Amino acid sequence: MFAHERMVVPLDEGLIVGQWGIDAILPGDPDGCLSSNWNTCGRLFTFHSDGTGEVDGRVFTWLLSGNGAPLLTMLDGSGSVEIYAHAAYDDGVFSVLTRTTTAERQYLFHSEAVQRDPQRVAEVTKEMDLSFAPLITGFDVTDPNVIRDLNGLPINVFGFDLREGGDLLNFNTEDLQSYDGALIRNGRWSSTEDSLHVEYCYNWSRSPDVGNSYPNECLGYFLLSEYLPLDDYGLAERTIYKRDWEVLSASDFNDDGRLDRLHVMESVSLFMGDCGLEQLVKDMFGQSYTDFLGIDFVCEDGQIKYGTFQRVQFYDVSPQYDISDVDSDGVPNHEDFAPYDFFEVSDRDSDGVGDQSDLYPDDPTESADSDNDGIGNNADEDDD
Repeated sequence: MFAHERMVVPLDEGLIVGQWGIDAILPGDPDGCLSSNWNTCGRLFTFHSDGTGEVDGRVFTWLLSGNGAPLLTMLDGSGSVEIYAHAAYDDGVFSVLTRTTTAERQYLFHSEAVQRDPQRVAEVTKEMDLSFAPLITGFDVTDPNVIRDLNGLPINVFGFDLREGGDLLNFNTEDLQSYDGALIRNGRWSSTEDSLHVEYCYNWSRSPDVGNSYPNECLGYFLLSEYLPLDDYGLAERTIYKRDWEVLSASDFNDDGRLDRLHVMESVSLFMGDCGLEQLVKDMFGQSYTDFLGIDFVCEDGQIKYGTFQRVQFYDVSPQYDISDVDSDGVPNHEDFAPYDFFEVSDRDSDGVGDQSDLYPDDPTESADSDNDGIGNNADEDDD
């Protein structure tokens, strides 16, 4: 017995019936998840009470193994998937390990498993206000190395600020240096009966700059407008991201009527510009987009699509998070010597040590006095 089989949280049939978002490798389509970073690992599994189910339009049968792990067998004979739940969380989400077996090999893949909750989906897309606080990606919320504030909340993060009226700000504060503002990208968002849709510029700006407006000021990946009169050809090279969040569930941990965590099936696509650019670039430079980047592009809704990846993801709603002052010390990031440190804001002598930690804040040659004799270490011949 493998270790992951001894650590199973048993599931019962009544719980399993329904739809679940899970990242998994499917028999017969391993490359769909393993081919590159632009892959489709996120799957929506439907389990029926009669022991049948579907995933990606393919039918399977399912049963519970002796340890309470669902075993799915594809009806097309391509293989099976066993789902081991290792941890259960307060919001009904599970950490799982999937074991996919084919005639050639076995694959193991870690994921969260989120059961689709139609009531919560309706609340998120129709009733709950998503424009009151930034959304921070689950990658940063769960990162053991993330920088946290005095309350233990992550502050060097990636996320989205969905604003009233449909505007959005995509932000990245993961690597702020002294006097750096957050990286930002502008875009738009909207909702349907079961999904949220966000789209935004590919190119970053750094606050306090307001950034490029969406979509007309989104820059192109190759900046073709610097070399070709694209307007004369009726073409535009605007490189943009589009994210579709198919809502799976949501959590209100403190019962205050406000959303705390949003679980989604996230599909992310990158678009390079008008489809006519492919032929124009080939005519002008002798090579097409496909030749330059080594992939086959798809023309979708008049736009060149670079690729799409899909995964199960969650975002935490963080009303206390201030993109412009991530350490909440009252000093904006771009004016803060230590944007992640609540206790440091300046370095008067520019020696790289914040004034609060610097015993000699006006002397660039000294910052410490190890033996407390009143003489800085650099000038002290006996500093111990």
